[in-house]
Amino acid sequence: MPASAADPSVVHCADCGATWRDADAACQARFDRLLALDHSHREPWGSRHGLAFAVYALQHPTQFPATSRVAARDLLTAVYRRGEDVAWAVGRLRTAMADSRRSMAPADVVPHPRRGFAVTIDGLGDFDAEHYVADLERWCRATLEALDAADA
Repeated sequence: MPASAADPSVVHCADCGATWRDADAACQARFDRLLALDHSHREPWGSRHGLAFAVYALQHPTQFPATSRVAARDLLTAVYRRGEDVAWAVGRLRTAMADSRRSMAPADVVPHPRRGFAVTIDGLGDFDAEHYVADLERWCRATLEALDAADA
């Protein structure tokens, strides 16, 4: 359950800014729950694993290498800015990441927003099937908006 940042008993995520009343409900624990749903291959979670991983990686840069974060941003941009099909975009990026010759230019570094994110994993409730697609999209779009603002 999200908590108030003013409450001294909260766990604060230094990466995304979410606050939690208990470490067992913190970002990594919730992401582990979401991954279990993704890996069950049930819908609506299974087909959206790439998006969930991408948005979590972008909001938690200390947990993932720069190449993963660059690919994550590329994926969200492809789907939410260019309207590409999720499965196609994920496949294209997997192929690109498998190419070990890909080098990162300094411009490829993904900035971390100074003001945090409007939506974090705590905003996705219990990942219930009825709301998950809309909640995931809201999380992805808010992350892209924060990254775009950090670029400016």
